[in-house]
Amino acid sequence: MDELEQRLRSALTEMAEEVPPSHGAWEDQQRRLALKSRRDRRRPAVMAAVAAAVVALIALPVVLITQQWKPVDPAGSLPVASSPQEQTQSPAPPSVTAGRGGPEYISVAGESLVTPPIATSSQFTGKDRASLVTYAYTVRTPTGYWQLCKAQNYDGEAINGPQQSTFGSPTCQNVVRPLDSKQYLWGRRDLSTPDNPGVWAFVMSHPADRVWLRRPDGALATSFSKSVGNDFVLFVVYMNTPGAPTAWTVFDGAHNVLQHGS
Repeated sequence: MDELEQRLRSALTEMAEEVPPSHGAWEDQQRRLALKSRRDRRRPAVMAAVAAAVVALIALPVVLITQQWKPVDPAGSLPVASSPQEQTQSPAPPSVTAGRGGPEYISVAGESLVTPPIATSSQFTGKDRASLVTYAYTVRTPTGYWQLCKAQNYDGEAINGPQQSTFGSPTCQNVVRPLDSKQYLWGRRDLSTPDNPGVWAFVMSHPADRVWLRRPDGALATSFSKSVGNDFVLFVVYMNTPGAPTAWTVFDGAHNVLQHGS
């Protein structure tokens, strides 16, 4: 054991003699320890800054995606039917082609226009594929009768104008003022054409605002357009199916029922 210890001492002495002497070894060691201590103190701060930057980079796409796909507010949402019955209404009416603001009306035989003409249907005809439009309107005759009329003419041509003879004179039928103030129906008429079945016109007293029809299959159809006059309102309803309505209901502007009928 003593021999082994002596050999170790001898080897260490020889190694020490080969290393040149350093007069500031203690100071160098203290300086190195101080530098290491400062580096260790800076490392957590640097790592914290790096972590914060990574979090910011991850959060930015999340914010952008959230803003881009923000749900539509109630003001831009789709309307909801005010009554469950409205969800059973018939499909949308056929497309109608008509001059902007309706056609010109030329009075004949002293009659006066009560409600302006409204287009109820249209179809293409002839080699030039011109649009033939069907109109509904009401007049009052010089003798005091109110009439619901149907006319056909090319789109943009005046009713009772130069082209009217091509399709024949308008056909009119009387409508009668209800005797009871609680009654609203003046009259109705089938305005269907071969291409557009189930088109009906209803004339109702004020303050009528909407008309519903019950189709033969039980579904509901609501008025699509109306023309307002001083005496009454003309409504057009598309049932989109042949046959007459089995029942009708008229509402005011607040959706209160004014009258049921059949």
